[in-house]
Amino acid sequence: MRSDGPSSTVRYKDLFSFSAPAAGAAEAFDALQARTLYPAGATLFVEDELASGIFILHAGSVKLAESLTDAKSLGSRIAWPGEILGLPAALTACPYRAAAQTLEPSEIGFVDREKFSSFLCEYGVVGFRLVQLLSTALTTALDQVRVALMRSSLKI
Repeated sequence: MRSDGPSSTVRYKDLFSFSAPAAGAAEAFDALQARTLYPAGATLFVEDELASGIFILHAGSVKLAESLTDAKSLGSRIAWPGEILGLPAALTACPYRAAAQTLEPSEIGFVDREKFSSFLCEYGVVGFRLVQLLSTALTTALDQVRVALMRSSLKI
């Protein structure tokens, strides 16, 4: 089910939605993207693969699945248009924490990790906005953990 409510994901439009956007930032970011049309079932990245960059989902849907072990799935979710995929791994030069596979024909932009880092240095206001968005996502995730822990302690 698609949710349009609060989310722990970072959305493309939110990077450039602030009171004093840097002149030309959105256009410069768009120029960095290599856009590709992927068929259903295409793999964008696999879990534990070193992050090569970020993926911007412009159209279609992508399943993100993270495993607990080789045989068990930790969880999965569906990404919708506007979401930026692989962001934490690309920012920290770490492996992707999930696998990403298209569920339907999808248009996806890709920005190389080094180019993205250079972009954030050049457009510091976008980098600051990204910090705000990631802080909000972290707070949301921590709130979800607190609720889960409270519920589990009530069952004991």
